[in-house]
Amino acid sequence: METDLEKELDQVMEGDGVIGVICCDADGLCLGVRGKAARAAAGHVRQLISSAYVLSSTMAKPEDSYEPVVRVSLPEVNILVQRYGPITLAIFKSAES
Repeated sequence: METDLEKELDQVMEGDGVIGVICCDADGLCLGVRGKAARAAAGHVRQLISSAYVLSSTMAKPEDSYEPVVRVSLPEVNILVQRYGPITLAIFKSAES
């Protein structure tokens, strides 16, 4: 029986140009992975978005509500990372899409 998370990851994989996805918790523990994303990257993904929050908080006003998105651009793949509460999601997309 597939969990809701597994269904969501499968749905993300159906997106245009998506070649991988990884989901991790607040401690960087991998909750699920699909495609070309590596389970071992979960902790790095979490650290990356945590650093983005620290950097962006230096620019934000206390009343601002923001959710930073990190984009890592490589010749063949773009990686988009965003946090949703305690969950972090990284989507790997073909650079051609």
